[in-house]
Amino acid sequence: MSAKNGVDPADRVLLIHLGEVFSEVDPPPPVLYELGRAAFETRLLGAELAALEEDTSHDLVGVRSTTSEARLVTFTASRTTIELEVSVLSDRRCLLGQIVPVPSEGNRSIDLQTAAGGRRTAEFDAVGGFRFDDVPTGFVRLHFEPVDGPSVTTSWITP
Repeated sequence: MSAKNGVDPADRVLLIHLGEVFSEVDPPPPVLYELGRAAFETRLLGAELAALEEDTSHDLVGVRSTTSEARLVTFTASRTTIELEVSVLSDRRCLLGQIVPVPSEGNRSIDLQTAAGGRRTAEFDAVGGFRFDDVPTGFVRLHFEPVDGPSVTTSWITP
């Protein structure tokens, strides 16, 4: 028999069988699928990536006097900074953020997107403040579309 796509038919049967064995014995962890979906959506077409500039999640490790679970995260793009305070209360997460500078006109909302495809919108106030409560576990990013420039998307983080 001839090989289809360069693979001998007997080898193809063996590969299929090995794939079934690995799927049963050592299946990929769910986070792998989530990361895969996130990789395909790393950037939205035409959006500027706001890169992670600062994350205090590890700055206070070992400090005895810290009682807060809050974490500060800063993303920067060429004309926009998005600052976040991530708070964890039990199994609930809250993102309290600010867009700097605050757009003087137009769109007053920012989207929270999950790697699983979920999307929520929050309005921001006169100083650029916004809040997302009950943020799911897993990878999330923020997306903002100003009227006077390119849209801005943060890199993925886990709150």
